[in-house]
Amino acid sequence: MINRNDLKYLKRPQNFLLFAKVFSLLIVLPVLVKLLKLPTLLRLLEHGKTKRKGDNRDGIEMITKFANFIIYDIFHSANPCLLRSLLLFKFFRESGMDLQIAFGVKEGEEDFKGHAWLIHRKKPFNEKSDPSGEFDVIYVYPQPGRTRQADPSFERTPILESSRKRGCLYNE
Repeated sequence: MINRNDLKYLKRPQNFLLFAKVFSLLIVLPVLVKLLKLPTLLRLLEHGKTKRKGDNRDGIEMITKFANFIIYDIFHSANPCLLRSLLLFKFFRESGMDLQIAFGVKEGEEDFKGHAWLIHRKKPFNEKSDPSGEFDVIYVYPQPGRTRQADPSFERTPILESSRKRGCLYNE
């Protein structure tokens, strides 16, 4: 998380521009989530210039800090996982990172609860524990082993089919 001491990062022009990009996208994402179907939104977020793969830990850490600061400290979001995962998916895929975004649900006492998270090298990325142990995975994008060009559509997998039978699958 960013604290007051970390605001010094914003004095550097490239960090200030990155903060502005993150903030702007976090303003637009809730509108896009309401207007677009999930597969369309994910393709839109994935579209763009992919930078050369390489070790960009500082950029990843800075984007994550900015996202967390804005979502938790400015927006005071009660359910931050969807916005956070969508935002990080966009920026990390653009930076050349090979990752996926997963969506899951679980039955709560009164209704369904959902969660979104990133997967990198077949493991949850930036999560305290593996959400797939707690949530039924209902959608993963892009499907494992597929490139962005080869995965333009919703794919059906056994876990998705079992979720569909229980009535908790995201419908296109």
